[in-house]
Amino acid sequence: MAQAPHKELLRAWKHGASDRASPGEGGESPDAVVQRGLEGLRALGLYQREKRGPPSVRSEGSSEGDVAGGAANGAATHGRHVCVVAHSRFNKLLIGGLSGDVSQAAKVAQGNACVNVIDFPVGGGTCNVVRLNVCDHLLSHSQTRVASGGEGGSAKSDSEKWF
Repeated sequence: MAQAPHKELLRAWKHGASDRASPGEGGESPDAVVQRGLEGLRALGLYQREKRGPPSVRSEGSSEGDVAGGAANGAATHGRHVCVVAHSRFNKLLIGGLSGDVSQAAKVAQGNACVNVIDFPVGGGTCNVVRLNVCDHLLSHSQTRVASGGEGGSAKSDSEKWF
């Protein structure tokens, strides 16, 4: 019954106890994970904390929340693209943290190898979630394999080719 404490911890996180850490050496709380993620964004020059209000992700018409951009740690102040590759739980927590409610992280859909697009405007402004959980690239790859005789076709599948 070792899973009972884990399930209880997940329930506690869901109900707002985001300061409770996972047990064991190196265990982190959702709040600590969010802070680590925000520090990474700051190091890239994408995020700086506003002095007022909780963090938030802009929905249409909103102007409160976190400021993006700036030249923290010597980062460029012109537009650029940054790819952050992480596990889904980290993504969920960071997106929840940017929205101001880490307890809602479990509701953020994150499929395997999905893409999230979040704009951090140059020179400041509120973070804007453009798209979450985009998996179209996976569908395209699978359709290409079927069309070229891969899975579902007459040619051997990738696993058969290797053995």
